[in-house]
Amino acid sequence: MATKKVVATLPNTAPAKPFKISEVKNAMKEALRTHLQSEKGYKQDEMAKKCKTIAEEVRKLLRNMNKPRYKIVVQVTIGHNIGQGVRIGAKCLWDSKNDHYVSETFVSENIYAVATAFLVYLY
Repeated sequence: MATKKVVATLPNTAPAKPFKISEVKNAMKEALRTHLQSEKGYKQDEMAKKCKTIAEEVRKLLRNMNKPRYKIVVQVTIGHNIGQGVRIGAKCLWDSKNDHYVSETFVSENIYAVATAFLVYLY
């Protein structure tokens, strides 16, 4: 009796349409500028709401780029600009071939903002 060899075929798991980083950066820059350009001062309660609004808008803009199977996580930090230095870091475990992160900053006389988008491909 001869044994048959069974070969399993897996679907292609590579992203068909990866994100263009320049498009993501432009969308983030526009969202930050639109929401923060007219701000005259730092008001803590208002900035907390602005962070959420900007993060939701950036996520929506990126979702509308129609890149299937990507998990999009957006983090926005806004602070009072009084001449201090700021460093924001993140650690992630991911596939460097298909996963990306993009960061954009906005600085005015009174406030600074940093938006970071994590684009993680779901296999």
